[in-house]
Amino acid sequence: MKSDDQVDVELNLDDKEIKASGDTISKNMTGSKRDIVWRLFKSLSKRKVAVPSKFKSSRQVPCISCSLKATFGHLYLFKKSFFFVHKPPTYLRHDQISSLEFARLQNSGTGRVFDVVFTMKDDSTYTFTNIDKEEFSNLSSFIQESGLRISNLQESQ
Repeated sequence: MKSDDQVDVELNLDDKEIKASGDTISKNMTGSKRDIVWRLFKSLSKRKVAVPSKFKSSRQVPCISCSLKATFGHLYLFKKSFFFVHKPPTYLRHDQISSLEFARLQNSGTGRVFDVVFTMKDDSTYTFTNIDKEEFSNLSSFIQESGLRISNLQESQ
């Protein structure tokens, strides 16, 4: 069953618990599994829950496979942040990013991967490596739509 499949869920909660959640949950919930899960997490944690943006990779998933330092993981692209999942989990807010740069994109030969270097406002950098070149178009479009500055945009196109 896919996460976009529609499901009907009856929660085993009393009326007092449901009222305490505000408008987030109800006794009977209908929607996609993804929507129901984030509404339950939001209600239980009493915190805002980040869900992936409309970004889709070339494989139609909400993340890009890459490496940070020597660790392979997945970079999720959110409306106002990036989140790398694995060791160490790394959270980069858009308002903390000074610029991005694409690297190893113009390599001649059989190079099938490129890198993205995030330069933060505090001058630290994060380099995500080994991103499949098929992801370049979707990634660069998402970054531009987010209003982030790509320092070498002309060179990389």
